[in-house]
Amino acid sequence: MKKLIHVSCTSAYKYPERPQYLLVRGKKYTVISVLAAAKIQTAKPPFNLIHSYRVELKNGRIAEIQYEEQKGEWYLLNAEDFDEE
Repeated sequence: MKKLIHVSCTSAYKYPERPQYLLVRGKKYTVISVLAAAKIQTAKPPFNLIHSYRVELKNGRIAEIQYEEQKGEWYLLNAEDFDEE
């Protein structure tokens, strides 16, 4: 299940470069490590560049997040893992 969220990240060269924290349902989760990062270009119009991250949070959870450049929006892909809080 994909959920729209807010992400704060650093950007030395081009946004987004390194996620710092996520806001999910009003709760802040600090990112301590980026485990994987990838850029995905969609093949069909409207073409969109998607930045995909797998991050470790301070509480030990793993979050899978994506930034869709065309929309300027962040999504939490494994939102069901955050439902019980």
